[in-house]
Amino acid sequence: MSRALQCEELADYVRQSEQLRSRAEAVCSGLDDDAFNWAPSPRRWSIAQCLGHLNTTDATHVRDLPAAIRQARSDGWTGINPPRTTFLGRQFLKLTEPPPKLRAKTPRPFQPAPKASLGSTLKTFLENKKSLEAILSDADGLDVGRIQLSFPPVPRFPIRLRLGEIFAIWLSHDRRHVWQAENVRREPGFPAPAG
Repeated sequence: MSRALQCEELADYVRQSEQLRSRAEAVCSGLDDDAFNWAPSPRRWSIAQCLGHLNTTDATHVRDLPAAIRQARSDGWTGINPPRTTFLGRQFLKLTEPPPKLRAKTPRPFQPAPKASLGSTLKTFLENKKSLEAILSDADGLDVGRIQLSFPPVPRFPIRLRLGEIFAIWLSHDRRHVWQAENVRREPGFPAPAG
């Protein structure tokens, strides 16, 4: 992070994103593409699929949030206030934080490819986290407890959440699937890392 953020909530989110980058690099350390794509069973995801799913969901936020933040700043939604959460936001957080309390089928647009390259998948994941950190920095000084946006950014879900909640859920969802990827490495039969 290049500058100290005024909002402690956003500064904490930057730290969480940095931790996720470190955890993703650790979970991929020493792996080749075969190990990266190894799945415990046909019905469970590989490390590649866990990170690939996050790359797909993160891309939507990386694409849409900067414009929403610019608009909020233009509209004068500034202020450093304690974060406020809605009932719906708290429920989303409960559902996304690992370990999962509820499992649901991943919507088709966010389903990962069955196979992926370790190098490009990890690179995209790390770039998305750096984009998140830049977005958090850009949101500093905005009243993230009052600004409301559609979430998830899929037309058939007309749900509105506060910007601070969206950041929290984004990170929680990322933690869930990085945790899932870490568990794949602990599975019996997982290919031994190189070196």
